[in-house]
Amino acid sequence: MRHHLILAIVLASVLAILLVAPLPRLAREFGPLGNLAHAPTFALFAVLGFHAIERWRRWRPLSAGLATWAGLVMFGGMAEIVQFYVGRRPSFDDLLADALGAAAGLALIAGHRADSRIWRVVLPSLAVILVLSVSFPSLVVLTDALEQRTQTPLLSSFEKPRELSRWYAWDCRMRRVRQKATDGRWALCVELKPGKYPGVGMIHPYPDWTGYEYLVFDLDLKGDTPLDMHLKVEDEPSTREWEDRFEMVLHLQPGPNRIRAAIPLIAAGPVSRQLDLSVIHFIQLFAVNLKEPRTFYLDNVRLE
Repeated sequence: MRHHLILAIVLASVLAILLVAPLPRLAREFGPLGNLAHAPTFALFAVLGFHAIERWRRWRPLSAGLATWAGLVMFGGMAEIVQFYVGRRPSFDDLLADALGAAAGLALIAGHRADSRIWRVVLPSLAVILVLSVSFPSLVVLTDALEQRTQTPLLSSFEKPRELSRWYAWDCRMRRVRQKATDGRWALCVELKPGKYPGVGMIHPYPDWTGYEYLVFDLDLKGDTPLDMHLKVEDEPSTREWEDRFEMVLHLQPGPNRIRAAIPLIAAGPVSRQLDLSVIHFIQLFAVNLKEPRTFYLDNVRLE
């Protein structure tokens, strides 16, 4: 029994370190897999913490449970704060997963100790529901990440709602619409707000661009006046500085625009090196110092 306890403590310690350790910019699947680990990890922490408090402090089960849950929520909050200082992004969703995971672990203990057969079924079922409720968004992203690998050379066509998880928005609103689609029935409507760098980006597109000649996408600009936008591409080793990436200005005209960026030109973007086309990490499309709202439709982002 003692060996099992030691093994569980070692495992919990490793998981705690992983919560705050800086992570490399790896494949897209790693993000949702990491998020999926939050609730089960804190369920394990809750089981260990409850038994430790109950045994060493000799508190009653209710007091031990409340103390365990409160302590783990504070620990989860501190872990999110530490992540900010090690280059990771703090997340309220992660803290919520930690709190519900801890509650799930305590529900399992309560179910195991319950005298009533009903509670021995209800409480473990509640624990499963708590874990699944915070895991569902990450499962959606993981499903799309796996599907994304089968769609190459198509990077995004917005035919399924979960494709939006591939994209991030800065100072803008994005939504799927049945307008201006050039591949399938759906396109992405991007409503830019006035700002310094409003736009959209895809983190972790299909990474290996070797053997392709062009990055291509269809963009339909709403309104009567042209708009200059910037296309940015970064690889895994990029420092994110302007001289260490590819960036070009797109002079967009009102109405349909088909953009074809030559991949050899993209590779030659950095000042002192070549982009590594086997580990492309980030694509961004943005305006600079936009003074008034603008709208465009994006579709059929692909490699040729």
